[in-house]
Amino acid sequence: MLNRFLAATTAALLVSGCSATIGGAGRQGPPGPPGPRGAQLALPLFATGDVTVDPNTDVVVARTALTVTLPSAQMAGRLITVRAAGGAVKVQAGAGERVERGVSFMLDDGEMATFLSDGAIGWFVISSSDL
Repeated sequence: MLNRFLAATTAALLVSGCSATIGGAGRQGPPGPPGPRGAQLALPLFATGDVTVDPNTDVVVARTALTVTLPSAQMAGRLITVRAAGGAVKVQAGAGERVERGVSFMLDDGEMATFLSDGAIGWFVISSSDL
C-alpha cells in the first residue's frame, strides 16, 4: 500500500511540474579570484607613429618605420605580435626589462614576430617570419 502511495505521489509531482525543496538557499560566499584569460581574440592596432602597447592590444601593424614599446612582462604567457608593414620597426621593452636578452629587437620591413612574456622581466620571440 505504501509503495502504491509513493508511486502515485511521485507521478503526480512529475506531471504537475512541481519540485520539492528542503530549506532555502544558504548565505552567498565571497567572490572567487578571476579566471584565466580565455581564448585570445586578436585586438589590432594599426600604427603610423611610435606606440606603447596597452592591455587592449595583441597585434601591432606598423605602417611606417617606428618604435613599439612592449608593456610590462609581469603577465606570464601574454602574446603580442608585431608586423613591420612599411619600414623597419624597433621593438623595445619597458624600463628594466629585456627583449631577447637585449633592450630592443629589430624587425626589417616585411617581417613579423610574436613575443611571449615570461612573467618577470622579459619578452621572448617564439615565432617570426619574413613575408
